[in-house]
Amino acid sequence: MPRPLKQATTADMFAAARMFYRERKNKKEISDALRTDTRGVTWLLNEAERNGVVRIQIYETAKSNLEQRIRTKHPHLERAMIVSGPQIRTEEQCDDMFHRFGALAADYFEELFESHPRDKPFHVGVTGGERLLEFANAVPVRFRENVHVHVVALVGRGRLGESASHVEPNVAASILWSHCGSFPGHCEYETVEPYRIDKSPGPEAREAATLELMRLKKLPSIKAVIQDMDRLDAVFAGFGFLDGTGTSQAIKNRITMGSLLKSVVTREQLAREGAVGDFCYCPFDADGDCPPDKDWQFFMTAGHYSKYRGIGFYKRMVETGKKVVGFGGPHLLPVIRAALKGKIVNVLILDEYTAQQLADGA
Repeated sequence: MPRPLKQATTADMFAAARMFYRERKNKKEISDALRTDTRGVTWLLNEAERNGVVRIQIYETAKSNLEQRIRTKHPHLERAMIVSGPQIRTEEQCDDMFHRFGALAADYFEELFESHPRDKPFHVGVTGGERLLEFANAVPVRFRENVHVHVVALVGRGRLGESASHVEPNVAASILWSHCGSFPGHCEYETVEPYRIDKSPGPEAREAATLELMRLKKLPSIKAVIQDMDRLDAVFAGFGFLDGTGTSQAIKNRITMGSLLKSVVTREQLAREGAVGDFCYCPFDADGDCPPDKDWQFFMTAGHYSKYRGIGFYKRMVETGKKVVGFGGPHLLPVIRAALKGKIVNVLILDEYTAQQLADGA
């Protein structure tokens, strides 16, 4: 009789989990395939759950109905993943929500990976922030030789203020890349310098930022990295707000790119111009658009060398059936409504309180 396995490798855990949960094989069939006994299969399945390779989710009817109501209002939306719980009011609640967002996103990433042909590259884009960090950390470690990770916005950041908080996009990208096997050449980003603008936020500072973008655009290495993003199959990114009325300053600092632009433009200035939020460091208005007459491009982002720049890049991805995953957060209802109106994303991860408002609203 075969002896139980003494060590659970990632490959064995995935093989056992795939055969048991997806292929519906019994433990005797799995034990024959893995050359162990049924005790070894049970042990592998338990280890797979303990190590995050498998997550058992019980979908509540109420939550499923809530998702269906949201998708009925927004037919282009393919998935709405909802974290249960009350309205987020404290940093501790925010931490827990971000952690659960990450777990849901990691499950969805694994689903996309499993359905993607192994002989074709799977190009995934990410941005920065705590929600993306939680996502990258939650992705189980295993070899995924066809995964290529891209940073969809090249953000130069200087020293942040004491109250500001920002996780660099290349941090999330590097962690995701390492969890997929750290294959050479499969993580693409370019380091850029922070803005060095000796002016108050306003027209002159924005003109200086525009000149800096023009300089960066001419660099061959920047162009190569940005143009490679045209191959993206999926993007994972968080929404940010520009107003945040009623939000504590501590939470506000965690869901905004305002601290990165403090030398160029303030959130208040952008809000007066009609911007309500941002996605992948690209501001958009209440219609989910970035009008051509608005000077709202502050970083080198995906699509910069094409006719689909800024927010237009993600709209184009949605139009062509690629996956654009948006992470919500507390007090982001107006931002999410605008993004859905403009069809910026087709997959949404949000908290139950916001989901209920989204389903009930006009």
